[in-house]
Amino acid sequence: MKSLSLARPRRFIVPVFGTVPLMLVLIGVARASGSGWVQIVGALVSGVMLAGVIAPYFILRKIRIQITEMPPTAQAKSPYKFKINANRVCRVVVLSPSGGHRFKRTRHFEYHSSESCIVSKTSDDYLEFTPGYLGVIESLSFEVLTAAPFGIVWWIKKWKVTLPSPILVSPHISLDSKVQFGTISKIGDTTISSRRAANTGSLRGVRSFQNGDTMRQIHWPASAHSTTLMVKELEAQVNHEVYIDLRLPNEPMLAEEIAGLVMGAISTFLTQPGNQVILRTYEKGIVSDVKISNPLAAGRAMAIAYARQ
Repeated sequence: MKSLSLARPRRFIVPVFGTVPLMLVLIGVARASGSGWVQIVGALVSGVMLAGVIAPYFILRKIRIQITEMPPTAQAKSPYKFKINANRVCRVVVLSPSGGHRFKRTRHFEYHSSESCIVSKTSDDYLEFTPGYLGVIESLSFEVLTAAPFGIVWWIKKWKVTLPSPILVSPHISLDSKVQFGTISKIGDTTISSRRAANTGSLRGVRSFQNGDTMRQIHWPASAHSTTLMVKELEAQVNHEVYIDLRLPNEPMLAEEIAGLVMGAISTFLTQPGNQVILRTYEKGIVSDVKISNPLAAGRAMAIAYARQ
C-alpha cells in the first residue's frame, strides 16, 4: 500500500465545536459544585469526548486493506466486482482515478464506483466499479474512513494498492459494425479484410468462382469444361480468414468506440463455424499476429495492445 494523502478529519466542524463547549461546561460545573464525584464524572466524559475526536487518527494510520478476490478480466461499461478486507474495522470506498491519480502513463480510467462497504479482518465485502474504456489496470485507489472507537468524528485517508495481477479491461461489444465477408472495411485507422480460405482436405465438390476465392482453389479440369471458373470445395475447410490490422487512437473514449465496433465484428465472424480471425497488434513497435478463438481472447489482446502501444 502507498499513501496518497495525510489522514484528516471529515466534516469535523460540528462534532469538534460541539465537543469543546460541552467539555467547558462540564469543567465549570465540576469546579462550581466542589463534589469529587462530579469532577470525576466530568473528567471521564471529557476524556471520552477528546479520545473520540483524536483516537481515529492513530487507528487510521494502522489500517491496511487487502484485495482477497479479483477476477482477471473486466469489460468496459460493465460493472466489475472484487472482494476486499482490512486488518481493522473501517469503511472503504473505491475512488475514481479521474480525480488526479493515473493508472497507466498519462491515461486514467474514468468510472463510476459503488457505495462504500464496511470491512474488517474477519468480514470481507464486495466493492464495484465500472471502467469507462479498454486498457490495463495495475493499481486501485481507495478512500479509507474510521470513527473508532466512539463514532464522534470520521477520519479519512487515501491509499493506493498495487494489484497482485493486472486487470485486463476489454472493450464493450458494439454490434453496429457493417463489416461483410469478402470485403475490405475501415473502422477508424483499423483495417478489416476477409477472404475465402483455401484449406486442405478431401474434395467435396466444385462450384462457381466467387469474390474472395483464391487462385489455389480453382479446379482447372472442371473450369476447362465450363464457361466460368470453377473452384474446389473441400471437406472441413475454413470458410473465411479474417485479418484485422488493429490501430487505435490515443484518445481513450474514441479508442473504446472503435475497439467496440471491432469486437462486434469479431463476435459476428466467430459465430459462423469454420471462420478464422487473425488480429494484428502493435506493442511498443513490435508487430504481433494473434489467432483469435473467442471474443474473450480478442478483448484481452486488444486491452494489452492499447496499454502498450
